[in-house]
Amino acid sequence: MNQKLKFLNPLIAPLLSLGFVVCSSTPFLTFISLKLQVEDFTETVIGIVQSSFYLGFLIGSLRAEKIIARVGYIRSFVCFSAIFGATVLIQGMYISAISWIAMRIIGGISIATLYVIIESWLLCGSSKKTRGKTLSLYMIALYGAQSFSQLIIDAINIETITPFLVFGILCYLSIIPISINYSKTPETSHEVVKKSYLEVYKASPLSFWGSLASGIILGAIYSFLPIYAKLN
Repeated sequence: MNQKLKFLNPLIAPLLSLGFVVCSSTPFLTFISLKLQVEDFTETVIGIVQSSFYLGFLIGSLRAEKIIARVGYIRSFVCFSAIFGATVLIQGMYISAISWIAMRIIGGISIATLYVIIESWLLCGSSKKTRGKTLSLYMIALYGAQSFSQLIIDAINIETITPFLVFGILCYLSIIPISINYSKTPETSHEVVKKSYLEVYKASPLSFWGSLASGIILGAIYSFLPIYAKLN
């Protein structure tokens, strides 16, 4: 293999697993809004259910580092992929606002942790020379899978249990590439640098406000644009 492409070898497994996770979680976000609308839930309930996912996402992003340092990349990924897949299947069994809010919080924690695992794996496993290329491939895989996965919604009947099974299966398939990965995983540090939220904010206040604004806008788009598109 060309020496310039050797850096791709350790990236194949995590990027494939990322693709399956995204193909499971992203269209499932769209599906939830449509499913709740079909079940005659109000816009307020739909907003609360969808917002609960982002609450879990925030919690997961804050706790993921310690989990990775304690048990490693692969075991962490397998664990939280299984948890997210379980939340998808449970939502198919019980359609109620309370149970879905709980499952979306747990699902948000799981997806945030999975993203941190993949991003940490790629960053820690790359060198200064390959980091830019690695992040480029990550973004291509992420947004490519997000775009492609939306087509799944058109191929399945949202009024049946099929979507829950499809998205659950896709999530569990993400375990395979990373489990049979033959490349050495990056070392995990057991020393976690602690910083207060105020210190993080002071380091880059613009990033905080930019992330907050984009989160509010994108959260509303992801939650209600599918319903608007369906009705119009």
